[in-house]
Amino acid sequence: MESPSEDLLDALASLKDDCADEGLECRSCVEVASGNLAVACAVLGGKSLELIFTRLYRKRGCRKMFREFETLYHRHVEASFLEAEPPRMPSRAAGTRVARGAVARCA
Repeated sequence: MESPSEDLLDALASLKDDCADEGLECRSCVEVASGNLAVACAVLGGKSLELIFTRLYRKRGCRKMFREFETLYHRHVEASFLEAEPPRMPSRAAGTRVARGAVARCA
């Protein structure tokens, strides 16, 4: 499992130094951060996601928002997969030979 780089985590953390200073409520703050994280790394779960959350949200008052962050992160990941165009198999009509048993590979 690939995790986001230290630079990305530091950048996300600096964006939300104090949500109240930015005029954000807790939910809108974690919604933005979870969306950005889902774009950067869509394979996180469990302890990895919790570790990143605690790195981004160091204030005690933010800890109550982890479950919301986790839910929103998974929604963002799911939405990005639903929006992505599925891989296409080569067409015989296009003159491409497809070997028997060939499987399309996802990038």
